[in-house]
Amino acid sequence: MSSICYNTQRNASSLEVMLLEKENEILHIAAQCLNVNVSACKLSDVADWNHCSFNLRVPIHVDWKGLERVLFRVPLPYKIGEDLLPGNMDEKVRCEAAIYIYIHQHCPDVPIPMLLGFGVSTGIDFTPLENASFLCLLYRWLADQLRTVVGIPLASPFVANRRTSTLCVGYIVLEYIERGQMLSETFNSQICDPSRRWDQFKDLSRIMGYISLSKRPLTLQLQALENEDIPTGNDRLRTYECTESYVLDLLAYRDSRLLHQPNSMNDEKDGRRQMSAVGLTRSIMPLVHQPQDRTRPGFPRSHGSATVQQSNIFVNEWWQVENLIGLEWACSHPSEMLRPPYLLTGEKVDCLYGKTQLDRFCNAREEFMAEFRQQEMLLTSPSETTRSAMTDQIAAGLQYLHSKGVVHADVGWQNVIVVNEDTSDQDSCRLIDSEGCGVDGNAANSCYEWFSYRLATPRVSEQTDIFACGCLVYELVTDTPLYRDEYKDSRHRDHEVEQLYLANRFPDLANWPLRRVIHDCWHGHFNTMADMIQALNE
Repeated sequence: MSSICYNTQRNASSLEVMLLEKENEILHIAAQCLNVNVSACKLSDVADWNHCSFNLRVPIHVDWKGLERVLFRVPLPYKIGEDLLPGNMDEKVRCEAAIYIYIHQHCPDVPIPMLLGFGVSTGIDFTPLENASFLCLLYRWLADQLRTVVGIPLASPFVANRRTSTLCVGYIVLEYIERGQMLSETFNSQICDPSRRWDQFKDLSRIMGYISLSKRPLTLQLQALENEDIPTGNDRLRTYECTESYVLDLLAYRDSRLLHQPNSMNDEKDGRRQMSAVGLTRSIMPLVHQPQDRTRPGFPRSHGSATVQQSNIFVNEWWQVENLIGLEWACSHPSEMLRPPYLLTGEKVDCLYGKTQLDRFCNAREEFMAEFRQQEMLLTSPSETTRSAMTDQIAAGLQYLHSKGVVHADVGWQNVIVVNEDTSDQDSCRLIDSEGCGVDGNAANSCYEWFSYRLATPRVSEQTDIFACGCLVYELVTDTPLYRDEYKDSRHRDHEVEQLYLANRFPDLANWPLRRVIHDCWHGHFNTMADMIQALNE
C-alpha cells in the first residue's frame, strides 16, 4: 500500500527544491570533502539528477585528481521510513559509510567507489583525515598510538566537524564511476558466453568475505517493513552472537507483517500457506543450524549485499568486474546464510518456477559454486613459500624411510599431518600411518588411494612411493587431487584413472610451480627419493 503513495510523497517532500535552495551549502560540503575551493565545484542540472530506488543522486562537476564529477547522494526519506521511525536515514548513511571504510581498509582489492565524505542530519560532517588541520592530525596520531597500546581498533580515516549550514539531511559523497559499463547493458546478449561468465563468477567469488558486527544487520527487507509501519522490535544497537536468535527474529518479522499489514494475505488459503511456511521453518531450524552454531559466540559472519544486480556491477568488455556500487544494503549474515547471487541467469527470484527455469538456474549455480570453491582454496591455501617448504620436508621424510628399507605404500595427504604451522621448523610436517608399510623387501599390506595409484612390478615399491609423492605435490600446488572432478560420480573411477596412468595421460602442468618435479615423478624419471630432492633443490 505504501508504494502507491510514493509519487505523492515524492512531490510532498520537495527534496529537489530543498537541495536547490541549499546549493551553496552542498557545494561547500563537496569542496570541504575534496579540499578544494568552492568555486571549483558546480552543481549539475536538475535534468541530470537521478531518483534511484532509495536515493537521490546529484552529480557535482569538479576537476579533482583526474575526476570530472563526484556524486552527492541523499536517501529518500519516504522510502526508508524516516517519518515513521526518525533516525532511519542516519542509520542508513552510517551503515553504508562503514561498509565503504571497512572494504577500503581490509579488502583493498575489491573495486568499489572511493568514499569522499558523509554526514548525518544532526549537523555533523565527516571529512577525510588527510584534509584536517595539523593539530587535528597530531591529536589523531596520539589517539591511535594509545589505541594500539591498549589493543583497541583504530578510528576510521575521517574526522567529525560540526556543520555550519542548515542542511538537515544525511548524505554521502562518492567517486562518480566513469569506467566500465553496467552489466545489465550486455547481460542478455552475452550471458551464453562461457568465458565472460567465468570471469564474472571468478571476480564475484573473490569479493565475498568475512566481516565483524557492531550494530544490527540493516537489510533491505528490514527497513522496507519499517517503512510500511510494521513493528520489528529490533533495536538499532543490537548485535547477534548466534545464528538461532537472528533466524528467530527474521521469522518474527514475518509474524508481525501478517498481523499488522492489512493486505499481507490475498485470501484465507494464501494466509494458511504463509503461516504454514513460517511454522515449518521454525520446526526444521534445529536441523539446519547445528547446536555449535547456535551457542558458540563470535561465529563467522559473511558479507553480502541485497542489491547485487546487473545495474550495480560495472564490467569491462570481458565481464571482469571493474566496480561495485549500491552497497547501501550490504551487511553481515551468519556464514551458513551465504548464498550465490540471484543474477546468475538474469531472472527474478519469483520467476524461477518450472523445470526449464529451475534447471537453467541450477546449472548456473553449480558453475558459480565450482568457481567459488576454486577461489576460496586459492585465497585460503598456503603461500608458495610454505608449499615449497612442506614439499621439502615430506620428501626428506620419505627418503629417510627408504634409506631404512621401508616402503610407505600409502603416500598421500590423508597420511600427512602438520604439527607446526611454522614451516621454518624442519619438523612441521610428518608422515603417519606406517601400519601397512613394506619392510626390508617384504610385501606391503597397504594399497594406494585411487588418485595416486600406478601399476608397477613389484606392485608396491619405492617407485610407487615416488609416483604417489608426485601426486601429493600436485595436490599441494593445485589444491585438487588428480582427476577428482572428472570421475567423482563414476562407479569405476579406480579402473578409469588407472587406464589414464598406464597411457601416460596426466593433467596439464603449464604454469604450475614444481611442474618439472611432478612430471618426473609421474614418468619414472627419478630412481630414488634422493634424485627428487636434488631436483627440488635445483
